[in-house]
Amino acid sequence: MRARLEQSLQAIWYGGQPMPVALRLLSRLYGRIANRPRPALRPEVPVIVVGSLLAGGGGKTPTVVAVVKVLQAQGWRVAVISRGYGRRGRRLACVRQGDDPWQVGDEPVLIAAATGAQVWVSRDRRRALQAAVQAGAEVVVADDGLQHRALPRSFECCVIDGQRGVGNGRVLPAGPLRQPLNRLRTVDQLLVPGGDAAAMAERFHLDRQRGHDLYRQTDGMMRLNGSQYEPVDRFAGQAVSLMCGIAHPDGFADSVQSLGMRVVQQRRFADHHMYRPQDVEGLPAPIVVTEKDAVKLRRLDIKVECWVLMSAMVLPQSMVDQLITHVHTFNAEGAGYG
Repeated sequence: MRARLEQSLQAIWYGGQPMPVALRLLSRLYGRIANRPRPALRPEVPVIVVGSLLAGGGGKTPTVVAVVKVLQAQGWRVAVISRGYGRRGRRLACVRQGDDPWQVGDEPVLIAAATGAQVWVSRDRRRALQAAVQAGAEVVVADDGLQHRALPRSFECCVIDGQRGVGNGRVLPAGPLRQPLNRLRTVDQLLVPGGDAAAMAERFHLDRQRGHDLYRQTDGMMRLNGSQYEPVDRFAGQAVSLMCGIAHPDGFADSVQSLGMRVVQQRRFADHHMYRPQDVEGLPAPIVVTEKDAVKLRRLDIKVECWVLMSAMVLPQSMVDQLITHVHTFNAEGAGYG
């Protein structure tokens, strides 16, 4: 049911399908509530928010991983905070590699596995931030949270998918925007995976230098159980099935096809879907899944051949330099909770 609802909304937001009057009315109400300025609270340590104006995916989590690795390479102790969307647990938790995604969320487990950093999850992101700082974090990266007004921050990165853009430009539920587009004028950087950041910055009347192109680098394919790794060109021309529970399944399908594989069947679930063994039944092997799906599927006894598409977001050097400069500058100026 949820997956069908998401597909219907996506068709309205991005596909030009007719819009019910009720959505227009709700959108006007939501827009008045959501049209709020950037929070002014100043954190104790540098807090870099990687968020989006758009509901759903768009590359936030892989961008968080890339940002964390840049900061770790400088020798800083980096922690990540997240709401842990879709998790069953409700208490503040520190996520470790291999934790149960049902309890702490799929994206926090993925980030912990990819970076080795402490990942703190809580519905109250400020509480997660305080826990991270008390545990010794020198820099904190927030996975999402652009709209979380109680969260102090020192730097904001807004991620907008370069392929889908901003859709019809309307706020929820008539469109995909969590806040009106004028919020872009107050973020520090606009990050555009798979698109032209300079053109998008110009479209929204931003300084062109505040936009950065991001792209995914595909490393290869790994067996779900981790027992085998193969270069992606080994699968060129091969017939595969896809299975995913992500916000933008079309993007995943496009990526797989661009790598030369022939997609013969797809099985799509709602974003953050928690898999059951029967979800795989009847799907022809080999099956290809995303890394986000893999952290949940590995906890099941999957008998069929299943491969994980391994990829990473690549930050341009100009963005790397800016992040490093920001942390140095913040520390030199001093800080304190306001």
